[in-house]
Amino acid sequence: KQEIANGGLDKLIKSRNIKKWQILFLVLIGRYETAKHLKKITIFPKIKEVLEKLSQKHTLGILTSNSKKNVLNFLEKNNIDKDIFAFISAEFSLINKDVKISNLVSKYKLRHQKTWYIADETRDIKAAKKAGIKSVAVTWGYESRNSLLKAKPDKIVRKPEEIFKR
Repeated sequence: KQEIANGGLDKLIKSRNIKKWQILFLVLIGRYETAKHLKKITIFPKIKEVLEKLSQKHTLGILTSNSKKNVLNFLEKNNIDKDIFAFISAEFSLINKDVKISNLVSKYKLRHQKTWYIADETRDIKAAKKAGIKSVAVTWGYESRNSLLKAKPDKIVRKPEEIFKR
């Protein structure tokens, strides 16, 4: 965990010389472990309220390499209406995340200059930049604030409600 927090997942993968084909296996293990422990995973305070408020004026979507079943179970467990999301893109592929983001922006007719990607990893921030959209780094995820800042997000927040501050 500390290694990811300080350097990001990409750095960990490189330092451990993990091959692309091995990543698929690790993602499948991660999905299985998430499903097994889903009842113990708690939502970060105020997330539900922030999502509901954002959904009133913005198009929301989820892009994850986790399974759709895990996402839907998590939303249900936390009483978050899945219908506030225009899409839940839950698939793992070796396609770069920036391509996935670009495809979703195009498919849902989103405007690049008005689209924000909420990220908890430096690779998400880099993918957002490459896709031509803005990023909000959140410090309650995998990586440390310092690590996230190095990727130069457009905004960084410590608490969900800070998303609304300019």
